[in-house]
Amino acid sequence: MRTLSITLLGAVSAVLMTVPAIAHPKLIASSPVAGRTASAPTAITLKFSEKLLAAFSGLSITPLSGGGGKAATVLKTSVSPDGHTLVSRLATPLPSGSYLVSWHVVSSDTHRVAGSLRFIAR
Repeated sequence: MRTLSITLLGAVSAVLMTVPAIAHPKLIASSPVAGRTASAPTAITLKFSEKLLAAFSGLSITPLSGGGGKAATVLKTSVSPDGHTLVSRLATPLPSGSYLVSWHVVSSDTHRVAGSLRFIAR
């Protein structure tokens, strides 16, 4: 009986070790840097731990103070050639004020992950 238990435990362990780890993309860097001040940004870049699916990933920029009180105009949002960075080019530099960037991304695991960050434009 003991031999059967050890054999089954070994088989289950082997199967579990071959299952790929499924992780969600994590934000690892941003420009402007979260919580920092940037000089009139013309783009927002968010780097993630996994490759993104461009069709299901995006962001919005909302002024919290200053900035004319309306959402910034995003010229184009795309995923970089390496697949890890979401890039939004702005039609004009952001005016002075504080901003909230809300993002959502999807990677190959097809689970949507969302988050946000704040920064100040000068």
